[in-house]
Amino acid sequence: MSPNNPDFEISREIVDINREFLRLLVDDLTCGASGVLGLDGGIVSALRRLESSQLEKISRTPVLLVEFSPFPGLCEIRDIPAKAKTFADPVWQQELKSFADRLLTCIWQTARRDQLMTSLFIGINRDRCRVLADMSFSHLSQYSGQSLGSLQVRLADHPGFWPDLIRFVQNGNREQRVVSRLSAIQLSVARDWPGSASSSSGLGRHSERYI
Repeated sequence: MSPNNPDFEISREIVDINREFLRLLVDDLTCGASGVLGLDGGIVSALRRLESSQLEKISRTPVLLVEFSPFPGLCEIRDIPAKAKTFADPVWQQELKSFADRLLTCIWQTARRDQLMTSLFIGINRDRCRVLADMSFSHLSQYSGQSLGSLQVRLADHPGFWPDLIRFVQNGNREQRVVSRLSAIQLSVARDWPGSASSSSGLGRHSERYI
């Protein structure tokens, strides 16, 4: 991907965010948790066993591996969702809160400069992107208290996405690794998967631009 490509910068930012999020996810302070931000504890343990180079490959997934659901300021949040209460180490929670606040501001800034990219790579539909982009910084700051409670792992409840990512960085070939990462775009858009496990390797043709 050329540095002159308009989506180069946002792709680089996504890798940076994913890298930091994975570091938090596999932190020693989450060890033994039954679930972390909606992701099954067994999958978190499997991530923790990966080598740093393998985690780096996962971070190159072309969409954010973390999301706000519901998104602060765009939906009413009546209470902190249960997923945020599955692990409550105070040191880790404070670090995660800092990450969530920075992520909220980053997504807001991205929406202000490129709503199409925000919709595709970050997963907010274009109508909500426009609402977010129109917010002032002061308005956005009113919702920072909701950022931690809304944070969750993207596609955490999909039966195949995260297992595929892990399996293919450990034992897969180059094509399988690329397809498993690119599946995040298709699955995020669809959000309509069967109840049984499915492999991302069954997807059709793919681009190699995010290798």
